Amino acid sequence: MINYDSRDRSSPIETNLADALAASDKIFSALAALPNDDRAVQTIQNQNPREPVRPETSSLRRELAFLVSHTVHHFALVAVAMRMNGVAVPRYFGYAPATIHYLEKRYA
Repeated sequence: MINYDSRDRSSPIETNLADALAASDKIFSALAALPNDDRAVQTIQNQNPREPVRPETSSLRRELAFLVSHTVHHFALVAVAMRMNGVAVPRYFGYAPATIHYLEKRYA
């Protein structure tokens, strides 16, 4: 079961770099230990606070693809904030893989 609503808010990982790095290491280890198959998983996410939450069937690969897409979205926001503060950002940081592919083909 993947519950997108059940997460620790106001955790030290949001403000303490050492805690964030330790949590990242745990996540990387957990991801590396996942089975290499496309097993079915159940997900829960509150889409409307006025409606009951219903579990949905998905697949492990689909949820990992969603994770990558959502991470790229956050990287794009980080890139904007960095640029606004005069910090250099790698050329394609925060770009979706399909956008990078498109830009490299178009401007090659």
